[in-house]
Amino acid sequence: GTITIEDSGIGMTREQLLSNLGTIARSGTRKFMEAVKEAKGDANLIGQFGVGFYSAFLVADRVTVYTKSHEEDQQWVWRSSVGSHEYTIAEDDSGDKMARGTRVVLHLKEDAAELADPIRLAKLIKQYSQFIQFPIKLWSSRKDPKQVVDEAATEKRQEEADKKLKEGEEQKKVEPVMKTEYEDVWDWRVENDNKPLWTRSPRDVSEADYNEFFKQTFGDFLDPLAHVHFNVEGTIEFTSMLFIPGMAPFEQQNWSAKSR
Repeated sequence: GTITIEDSGIGMTREQLLSNLGTIARSGTRKFMEAVKEAKGDANLIGQFGVGFYSAFLVADRVTVYTKSHEEDQQWVWRSSVGSHEYTIAEDDSGDKMARGTRVVLHLKEDAAELADPIRLAKLIKQYSQFIQFPIKLWSSRKDPKQVVDEAATEKRQEEADKKLKEGEEQKKVEPVMKTEYEDVWDWRVENDNKPLWTRSPRDVSEADYNEFFKQTFGDFLDPLAHVHFNVEGTIEFTSMLFIPGMAPFEQQNWSAKSR
């Protein structure tokens, strides 16, 4: 199976491909520290620095990267495999042209095939990328209800109506019996719709936003009893949000026994 990750960003030129994907040792740590200094606490750095492109080979035995930069007309393709000490870069002649951006195709190992399941992917996105600002859309299916004629029930209703006809009366067609069926509809669905409220000023966040954040983040179905949102400045600076759940955990009675 394969997993395709695609964006519509600025893409990469051939030189940028060489620079960004040309070595395992390329690290984002220095860039992260520079960004922190420049941001001075104002920029949202969530999701800006990952564990590295080459971690893709933990689950894929082949990786293909297609990219089209806004700076040039050519579209490039980068290829490499597990166990190989080299990679190839060539102009893409597949005919599948992008306006701009990058497409990463992971050819999954046999023991990682389960990752191609949309349900598993959705869980991973929510677990690790929930608070990234730009939307992450997953191609997945949903069950849509639709009304269709129940042929068997309609035929039975017609037979019952016919039995009640008096001699000489003309047969009347009965109203069809409807039933609900569900069909699989595939579409793009945004998976990271929970926003990092702690990056906003408390005066800009409504009570409904806090309640929705709590329920989505902690999987609860009740609004919290109370919450507090504050900033601490000094030797150590941080922003915190504390919530008191709407009800005690079900296993609370066993806590004292477990602690012993």
